[in-house]
Amino acid sequence: MAVYGIGAMYGGADDQTDNFIKMSVACVGWSPTDAPAAHAQMASVKTGDVFFIKSYAPTAGLHIKAVGIVTDGTFRKITDTVGWGVSVRWVQIPEGRIVVGPVEDHSDYMRRGTLYEEYNPSVIKRVLDVLVPTTMERVMDRLLPRPEKTEKAPLERRV
Repeated sequence: MAVYGIGAMYGGADDQTDNFIKMSVACVGWSPTDAPAAHAQMASVKTGDVFFIKSYAPTAGLHIKAVGIVTDGTFRKITDTVGWGVSVRWVQIPEGRIVVGPVEDHSDYMRRGTLYEEYNPSVIKRVLDVLVPTTMERVMDRLLPRPEKTEKAPLERRV
């Protein structure tokens, strides 16, 4: 399993985050001729890999907007608007984003790009922490009914 950070800001002003989430995709907006390296990297993504939509500025550091699992690693043209990508089941972050901040590992050059594989253990942990509680909450909802969802039986009175 690999963990990838992907930017969703096209051309510095056109944020595709909502489209990625609504369409259940992670995409590269550049054409194959304009960004062959990004297309080659996306073509190597596998089902089960993890993506996070990120924003990054050297002074503000890393922000994580959504986290998801690749459900179909077939790299293909999605639409003219979002470009080429893979299918992802996204989990939005309740707070809107996780502010990781500056990461002191000399990998700023990677995080500024459109797509990169994340290797920093603390960043990977923050990403996976978004998925694990969500999965556990779903399991717990199935196994243990919540008190507000459980009907209380009236108490019988014996005389």
